[in-house]
Amino acid sequence: MCGLNGIVYRDSAPPESLSLIRRMNSTIAHRGPDGEGTWSDEHAVLGHRRLSIIDLSEHGRQPMLSTDGALVLVCNGEIYNYRELRSRLAAEGYRFQSDTDVEVIFPLYERHGERCVDYLVGMFAFALWDRRFGRLLLARDRIGEKPLYFSVTTDWLAFSSEPKGLLALPFVDRRLNPEAVPLLLVHQSLPAPVTMFCGIEQLPPASYGVWERGSLRRTRYWQLDFTRQLRLSDRDAVSAYEDVLGRSVVDSQMASDVPVGLMLSGGVDSSTIAALAVRRDRTISSFCVGTTRDGRDDIEIQRADQVARALRTDHHALYYNEPDLSCLPELIAQYDQPLWCLPILYADRLAQRMRQQVKVVLTGNGADEAFGGYSGYARLPLQEAMAGPGRMLPLGAARLLGSRASKARRFLDSVHLPMAARRGRSMTVLAQETMRHLCQPAFANRWSDYEAGRFATAAAEECNPRSLFDAVRYADLMVCHQHGHCVIPDISGMTHGLEMRSPFLDHRVLEFAAALPQRHVLPFPYRSRDTKLVTKRFLERLLPRDIVYARKVGFGYGVSFSAQLTGAESLPVRKRLLTGRYLELDIFSRQGAEWALANSPSMVSMLVCFSLWADQHVFGGSIGSFQDRDEKRAAG
Repeated sequence: MCGLNGIVYRDSAPPESLSLIRRMNSTIAHRGPDGEGTWSDEHAVLGHRRLSIIDLSEHGRQPMLSTDGALVLVCNGEIYNYRELRSRLAAEGYRFQSDTDVEVIFPLYERHGERCVDYLVGMFAFALWDRRFGRLLLARDRIGEKPLYFSVTTDWLAFSSEPKGLLALPFVDRRLNPEAVPLLLVHQSLPAPVTMFCGIEQLPPASYGVWERGSLRRTRYWQLDFTRQLRLSDRDAVSAYEDVLGRSVVDSQMASDVPVGLMLSGGVDSSTIAALAVRRDRTISSFCVGTTRDGRDDIEIQRADQVARALRTDHHALYYNEPDLSCLPELIAQYDQPLWCLPILYADRLAQRMRQQVKVVLTGNGADEAFGGYSGYARLPLQEAMAGPGRMLPLGAARLLGSRASKARRFLDSVHLPMAARRGRSMTVLAQETMRHLCQPAFANRWSDYEAGRFATAAAEECNPRSLFDAVRYADLMVCHQHGHCVIPDISGMTHGLEMRSPFLDHRVLEFAAALPQRHVLPFPYRSRDTKLVTKRFLERLLPRDIVYARKVGFGYGVSFSAQLTGAESLPVRKRLLTGRYLELDIFSRQGAEWALANSPSMVSMLVCFSLWADQHVFGGSIGSFQDRDEKRAAG
């Protein structure tokens, strides 16, 4: 787990390139506190910051060269099946120089070229420079757990694990990207390839890019296919689930040369990972976050404690009783973009606490998308059944509904579309409605036809969904919920030198889940307590039913920001939204801010985070504090 940087040139690298790569390395030093490396030749400069997890020796240092020196690699992440690959490749004659996991990429590339990614199981982002052909391969794991950003022209390509690495380069275009704004209204983190900066893109999940002779070719190499169906009895489905998930957790993701811990909320997903992990390590530490009120722990801390006692983990609770927005400017600086999910505040605090004891943590992220665990998923079959009668209404019927019937209006607006396009269309309509409330009329009119839901639609179309349930959960996995299971775990963890691993995001687990008939995950009648059924039937064998079938509450359930956003403690937020410099950009309006304060706490948090991002990246570049810049502006 590390941070990577690089610049490759069509012509010769200029003399200052090595100093530029060192500058890039310094901006992401938090991702690799255990060491730094650089490498250069006449066309490329590569940089790396190391967080040592496997092979702690100097042999694991990067940039790493192949045995013949023809290939140079920088990689961020973990290759979970590296032992199996090493054994096979060694038998074929390859001589490994280290015990690190990423070295397997060299012989795989020599044998399979850019399709080497097909053989890797794990979370990874890497850049491989082929000196023989002046060719750069950029690749990202299937779900996008590890980030990879780049800026490209016909003369050069620069890449980094975080936007701040690219922003260290004077020739990267850092102007605000207006396309990001309508997307930001319906996505808590921007979907790839879009970023807030005109000159920076994200490499999408499950993609690789090949840059050669000034041209970049991009390829999608993986997606789920819901048409591949397993025929399993209830008992066989549970056994198969235990086999595939157990192999992912025990045989792959617990491999480490440093201490491993658990994030334990007491819900089905984290409890399942904990139950499998303790089979291998009976002394493993677990961690949760929550609140206490009037001397009583919230329900999440209570459940986590109950599970920890049942499994006998070494358990630790972090109490986050007083939400404090004063840390938000620093966190927005860490994320480089206005991610408006306020749980980043306690996610950061929890990561900092866990790093005091462990260097790797297993999470339950991704299970709800894979196995249909969110309570709203239970309503999707009914929505699908209502689509038929909805299509009998005239196309303009949605416009007859009042402004308070927004959800019904979005539903009627989308029922005439193919099933895979409905979620995306609903998001597009929501973005258009929200722009009319929040934005300057000129900006809202300019972007009124923009399809803000197009990335969700593209994801839903590529997976061959059998139902709306399939289409929505895959779009959530690959696009809409990336902030929760990819962006926040990466940044909160790497800020504190902590690696977070999510066994449910192993693509073998996801492919199994997609192949299950719906009755194993969402049986009829469609009730929220029966979502993710196969996972609950497995956990019944290990923990009491009152834990397994308890009402879902979600990570950080007891932590509320309502008082800080719109309640008694919201004065600093009001001042920022009504007087902040972000209003000078002619995107959002003061009237829109007033509407948000009166009607939408979620849009209040979005505007707060956007204004902090604008302060840092448009108006000054310094982090500052939550209040000082607006107070000075009001005083002036």
